Amino acid sequence: MALGRKGLRRIVVDGMVYRWRLRRRPTYSQALCWSPCTYAVVRRQHT
Repeated sequence: MALGRKGLRRIVVDGMVYRWRLRRRPTYSQALCWSPCTYAVVRRQHT
């Protein structure tokens, strides 16, 4: 599954490049810190 490029952030772990993104708007329970935030991570493919 691919992620759109808008809002992605770059992180490098052990020389591997990843892109990650938090959910745009937290849910009600996430905003009150009752449940953890959700995020998506994809490994960047070199072409």
